[in-house]
Amino acid sequence: MGSQSRSGSLKPLLKNFLKGWFTWVGGTSPLCNILNPNYLHSRCLNREIRTLPSLFQKSDSILDVGCGIQPYRTLFTRNQIRYMGMDFIPNFHSRGGTEAPNFMGDAHAIPLKSDAFNGILLTEILEHIQDPKKVLQEAFRVVRSDGLVMVSIPFMFYEHQDPVDYRRFTPLGLESCLNQTGQEFETLKVKKMGGPGTVMMQTLQKLTYWKLQSNPLGVLFHYSIGLILLPIFSLLLNLAGIALDAIYGSEVSYSGIFMVFKKLKQAF
Repeated sequence: MGSQSRSGSLKPLLKNFLKGWFTWVGGTSPLCNILNPNYLHSRCLNREIRTLPSLFQKSDSILDVGCGIQPYRTLFTRNQIRYMGMDFIPNFHSRGGTEAPNFMGDAHAIPLKSDAFNGILLTEILEHIQDPKKVLQEAFRVVRSDGLVMVSIPFMFYEHQDPVDYRRFTPLGLESCLNQTGQEFETLKVKKMGGPGTVMMQTLQKLTYWKLQSNPLGVLFHYSIGLILLPIFSLLLNLAGIALDAIYGSEVSYSGIFMVFKKLKQAF
């Protein structure tokens, strides 16, 4: 009886260790390293996010809508920009967050007053929400005149249910959606992130991990020899992706877009 009890208590520990191994080795998206299968797209997104503090003054305020584990909080706060996060998940710490969001709420009806922030950050959430036009309307409502709405969204990117995945946008598609809100705006930046290397190599890694998890032998490999081989596999494909992106660029084949819009005063 005692040995069975010890065996039963060891299994969850072993399971958590095996799952946590890849997080320890490769990091957590979007702040992951080159051993992570999501590195290529995250690398491009993080490069754009790191440019944002230069667009604001000290003591300006930023609201990160759909902030998740708030990976960009310290980027803004160390530049003396007031950062606030909002998400809709009550049990936030179960997602690995070190600090709960400042606000809980639905992006379709942000529970904050109008003209409250100098900038609104919407990273990788418009694909997961039902009504992107309504979310964009809310973002422009809570940002001040001449404030910035900063948006990233995948394009040629695998389906990822978090918990649902509805759509993709090109730059023209996102501007068209924003035009339907009736808000006057100026497009300050359009960046196509991740070229064909990112698209191909990241998709190949996702398919590989999915296939391994779809049968018992694959799972056995994943959590045995794969503990060493899979990070090396990701390293090689990520290096190949970077090289292909450098050769071909990202004008027609890209993994996502990053755009910055300035809210203009409405004419009355």
